[in-house]
Amino acid sequence: MKTIKNPYTNDFNKSMIIEFMTHQLRTSLNTIIGFSDLLNRKSLSESSKKSYNEYVYHSSLNLLLLYNNLLDLIEQGKETCMVMSEECHLSKLLDELQQKYSYELEKSNQHGIQLKVHTPDLPKYSHIITDEKKLRRVLENLIENAIGFSQDGTVEFGYMVESPIKLRFYVKDKGVGFSLEKLEDLFKLFISKNKTLDVSFDLAALRAVVAKQFAGLIGGDLQSDSVLTKGSTFYFSLPAQEDKKTDVKELHDLSGENKNWADYSILIAEDVETNFRLLQELLSPTGIKVTWAKNGKEAVDIFSGSDKFDAILMDIIMPEMDGFEAAEKIRKISSTVPIIAQTAFTPDEDDTDPLVINFNEFLIKPIWWHDLANSLSKYLV
Repeated sequence: MKTIKNPYTNDFNKSMIIEFMTHQLRTSLNTIIGFSDLLNRKSLSESSKKSYNEYVYHSSLNLLLLYNNLLDLIEQGKETCMVMSEECHLSKLLDELQQKYSYELEKSNQHGIQLKVHTPDLPKYSHIITDEKKLRRVLENLIENAIGFSQDGTVEFGYMVESPIKLRFYVKDKGVGFSLEKLEDLFKLFISKNKTLDVSFDLAALRAVVAKQFAGLIGGDLQSDSVLTKGSTFYFSLPAQEDKKTDVKELHDLSGENKNWADYSILIAEDVETNFRLLQELLSPTGIKVTWAKNGKEAVDIFSGSDKFDAILMDIIMPEMDGFEAAEKIRKISSTVPIIAQTAFTPDEDDTDPLVINFNEFLIKPIWWHDLANSLSKYLV
């Protein structure tokens, strides 16, 4: 990890950002609350229930995407920022993205869009050293724009060997053909006193600018080749600092129906009952035995008196005892039990930080099934 002077400090109209976010918040909440209320009608048909659930889900997802990008934009406005140097297995990262967006396309009934992943058949370039989270955010934003601007056709993403010392990452679509320069111009209108005409374009511009800035922080220069109405290719290059490791855990299905964890037991420390019930429902198809601790103190007490837990999902902000203290106490009892933080709190994951050293890894809320399954599968073997 290194701290660098940020060349992308943002000088934007904060009142415009707040106005935009308020508009999006009220618009999405209007859909979420309105259709959630309609779902309680006894006379509702099954087809209507399905449609209303989709409206609620996608409006909630839009809020999450907006929040993530605005948070990224604010974070990038700081004078300094931290960039991690860590092993990144590229095929695994791209496969996870393909799973995620294939799932989203299926739920959206966007069957006309096909996702294609390209990786070179050269094992020496299957790993690089970079900030994986920032690389993931760049690709996510570009893929979301590519899907948003496409009615049908193929959205292709991946990387190729540009030279013995460089890899070129790209996202290619056959959509409206907006260039990076066009999106940057829209963003300038968005953060100035002027307003653009379409909120979806504001969001696309926001995603593009965040992608460009994150790519720059990890050593890439985001560019585009676009033809109006024909499609776009967004690309950037990173140093090909390959890593020698090849042991990578397999990915797991999104449904959970093919997992059999009936012989395993986990402890979930979570003070909010609805969050616990969600994890319980996500894990239910696997048959895993779940024990609920309502706070950190209860988690320590339950773990101390138990025969065996194969893993612990630990919330951070809890009453009586927080997750950091609970993890520290559990580590004194067992140095080997996997402790996975499942939290809305995002500390800097420095391996030497006493706040995070007791955790094997972090799952950031909202928690998706594929992330939960991939995380637990590393330890339930």
